[in-house]
Amino acid sequence: MLYFFEKSFFEKTNEKLDRVQKDQALFKKNQDVFFHIMKKAHKDSDQFLKAEKMFKACHVAFVQVRDACHCLREELSEATGQIVSDPWN
Repeated sequence: MLYFFEKSFFEKTNEKLDRVQKDQALFKKNQDVFFHIMKKAHKDSDQFLKAEKMFKACHVAFVQVRDACHCLREELSEATGQIVSDPWN
């Protein structure tokens, strides 16, 4: 009878160990997937920051060109007389 009790105890212990190992394997798999997602998100974040810098530079350039065109229009509207193509000659 004692032998039956010990065998049952060892079987239960082995079953518990098997479950723990399966849980650890599942945890490892989920952890790998999570790290993959985090790396992808970090990469996407870096690309977003680069794109944001590029669009900010485009905005600044657009504002500068717009202001230059505005100044040019004002200068042309204020100018009187004939516009000479080569004033340095």
